[in-house]
Amino acid sequence: MKHDSPKASLNIDVDNLQDGKKSDEKIGTNSRNDCGSLSRFNFIIDCNISAHLMASSLTDPALMSKWTLGSFKVDGDTLSLYSGLIIYKMIKIEGNLILMNWRLNGWNSECESQCAFEITPNGDERCTSTITFSNAPSDFKDVAPDFFNRYYITPISRLFGIF
Repeated sequence: MKHDSPKASLNIDVDNLQDGKKSDEKIGTNSRNDCGSLSRFNFIIDCNISAHLMASSLTDPALMSKWTLGSFKVDGDTLSLYSGLIIYKMIKIEGNLILMNWRLNGWNSECESQCAFEITPNGDERCTSTITFSNAPSDFKDVAPDFFNRYYITPISRLFGIF
């Protein structure tokens, strides 16, 4: 079965990046009192799942509840995963482009970054996910790829029996 989707363009406003002092606090701690140094970065993850299934897994609440093993909550327009570790609001879903305001629980509530998933089909049953952050704490940049593999890609792949 082939799932073709048009490639979406991605425009993130980098003019609104804020400069600040880099915090010595670790990612996920609750003691951040400012957003620290902010940056824009992206990374690419190749996935053994179709673009259609990946996009559906990131936007369908029934599927989200399954791959998070029930650790998914909707409160108005705010979604949280893994008992509130990840908090976000969907901003735009257009084809295989998913744009959200995203943050970790340990970040100051005013430190909301933009996160975009751009999912590109790569054959019938594979896709490439380009994940772009804007206004994200700089200290998240080095751990973000492993974080997304651990908390998104691996659980979604397990849901569909693909390792």
